Amino acid sequence: MSKEHDAIIVGLGLNGSWAAKELTESGLNVLAIDQGYLLEKSYFKNLPIASDSPTMKDKFFSLKSKIFLNEKQHKNALLFRRWKKLWQKFYIDPFISKIENFEWYRSNAIGGRGHVWGRVSPRFTNRELEAKWLKKVDYKWPLKVEEINKIYKEIEKILILGGQKNNNGFNNSANYLRKRSLNIIEEEIKNKLVKHSYLNNFNVSPILEYEPGPFSPMLESAVKTKKLKIINNTIVKNLEFSKDNFVNGVKIINKKNFKEHTLNAKIIILAASPLQSVRILRNSISEFFPRGVGNSSNLLGKYIFDHVHCFRDIKFNFRKKNSIKYQNEIFNPFKPNTDSHGFFILPPKKKYVKKNLNGKFSIQGYISINQKKFHLDSFGEMFPRKENRIEFDFNNKNKFGLPKPVIYFKYNDNEKLMWDLQNEHINKLVNIFYKLPYVKKKSDFNKILTHKEKKPLAGSSSHEMGGARMGTTNKNSVVNKDGRLWDSPNVIICDASIFPSAGYQNITLTSMALAVKNSRNIIKIKKNGKLTII
Repeated sequence: MSKEHDAIIVGLGLNGSWAAKELTESGLNVLAIDQGYLLEKSYFKNLPIASDSPTMKDKFFSLKSKIFLNEKQHKNALLFRRWKKLWQKFYIDPFISKIENFEWYRSNAIGGRGHVWGRVSPRFTNRELEAKWLKKVDYKWPLKVEEINKIYKEIEKILILGGQKNNNGFNNSANYLRKRSLNIIEEEIKNKLVKHSYLNNFNVSPILEYEPGPFSPMLESAVKTKKLKIINNTIVKNLEFSKDNFVNGVKIINKKNFKEHTLNAKIIILAASPLQSVRILRNSISEFFPRGVGNSSNLLGKYIFDHVHCFRDIKFNFRKKNSIKYQNEIFNPFKPNTDSHGFFILPPKKKYVKKNLNGKFSIQGYISINQKKFHLDSFGEMFPRKENRIEFDFNNKNKFGLPKPVIYFKYNDNEKLMWDLQNEHINKLVNIFYKLPYVKKKSDFNKILTHKEKKPLAGSSSHEMGGARMGTTNKNSVVNKDGRLWDSPNVIICDASIFPSAGYQNITLTSMALAVKNSRNIIKIKKNGKLTII
């Protein structure tokens, strides 16, 4: 355990896996630490496995499913139950929400939320990075989209982007490797929307189509180099310091036996997820950094934000004569949007929204004939604000010695107005859906069930961002444009905590692109093999 590695990566979700690939393929010896457990390949297959029935409750579910469902439906039900089990229970690591309730979704397994996300992956544009709609320089990204366009293309190739170029130019610069189209019901909705100008920007969703498994394609590549060592079921408590106040390692604790160790490395990559990375930094206290390393600007943990999120889940019945051809479709929640191709509706033009609204929102979703489900998400742009923050109660620590998170979060009037408008547009879309000839009529309330929220749910998009924002100086940010801590530039953050703002698009593709960019910018190998920080 005392061996020094070239680099330590904290967290092996999508971002940490990209960092592992970049560093190991550059010849570095890398140690990756993750708090999760390793899944078996069979976990992702549409077949029963032993872990489906470890408890009496699981056995009862499996038996009931087998009795009341056909064989394909039974296998789908077991697979979806496995998907749900990857979400971490609140009691394992509780936190406190102040002002408004914050939904913080965390995962139990190596790979993190990369196993359970929807894979919709549009690119950001300069409009989002320049953040002009926010009308403040502080929200502008300290980089141009041209700096990550080539990386976007690489990611889209490795993770197999499916989609198609659109007449309105949406995401047309993307590197589509597979052709996708709308299914029969989605195509019908698109045709109906031609008469509704406020929703007439209907596109095929850009979806990453890589195969699910215990390791992402990037992590598999890193393992093949034989330069990567993985320690799982282990929590990083804090960063450690050298005598000259330079970060030189991490302190870890094993989740099973609670043994602690210190591991050293020249480079530390934090990719633990936005709020967890902030937590590690805030818990890394020394005489020189009494409020945590990275907090010299007093901005660590501040400016957290999320998409303004509105959604619908509608269960319905198709008319039998229209559903026979889809009976053999297989639903796999680890590779979503396969039997339903998915759609993406661009933000409505200004004349179709209230004049006093600042910012934009998109609508995306899918109609799954197999699941008999119509799902809609709308993501709206939010103002990052200093008062929205995460703090930590050092007098109330969990069993691993980490302080309890306390999340302060509140929507402003603009975001509440945006949520109302998102609901208004979604309701119009739903009403069009109910009139389709393929769907049972709305009056048949026993056949159509709708789930919708009554108010904005902070964090419900699982797109939490900020807390370690990047910027141009150590006065207005926590890290520089390459994700390096101003306080200790050998610590690099490779997750969405560094976002100073965001647009209406899903954030994962851009978060991965930054992880690649930041990993490539942190090191160089001298001819004699020694590692130096640029």
